[in-house]
Amino acid sequence: MAYLISLVHATACVLIVLFILLQHPKGGGILGALGGGMGSKSLFSAGGASGFLVQTTKWLTVVFAITSLSLSYMSAHQKDQSIMKDSSPSTAVEQPVEKPASEKSPLNPPSGE
Repeated sequence: MAYLISLVHATACVLIVLFILLQHPKGGGILGALGGGMGSKSLFSAGGASGFLVQTTKWLTVVFAITSLSLSYMSAHQKDQSIMKDSSPSTAVEQPVEKPASEKSPLNPPSGE
């Protein structure tokens, strides 16, 4: 289930970016977005958000938000799952310990020479 939601989430993310890049900028900055200076073309007016790209972007952002909340809920409430849960403990094989080199080794000359 998480894989399906992740797939929908990633698809919505890519489509949101594409639909936003396809839209023409309307200008006006924050003042235009809040309804000032643009007349009937502002965001909150009756004729503002009627284009296909705007409506599709709006619904894609709703899908993106819902999948984000779903994935975070599933991540927070998942049971502790481990790939090691089903494996049986293996017996440890002891490796022979190498003895330290003698003091007369060519690498360690005696201290008297």
